[in-house]
Amino acid sequence: MSTLDVTTSFLNKNPPSSIAKQCIQRDLNEIETNAKYSQIIFVSPIDGNLLHLEAAIAGPMSTPYEGGVFLLDIKLSEQYPVK
Repeated sequence: MSTLDVTTSFLNKNPPSSIAKQCIQRDLNEIETNAKYSQIIFVSPIDGNLLHLEAAIAGPMSTPYEGGVFLLDIKLSEQYPVK
């Protein structure tokens, strides 16, 4: 099972709109498809909540951040991708 697979149950009181859900799922699929060309190590919903994601990215080559791994806590608006 891919780290980008998600469930349809949401633990927050305001689940994303169907448009937001479609956009987020499309973006997650695109990230997974292009993973070998990206600095993104993984992106995954937390507890199946598409509005709350955890991610890790690798530091870009030829920068002071090269070799580092950076963890992200991403909270998206219910109106994603607009707000």
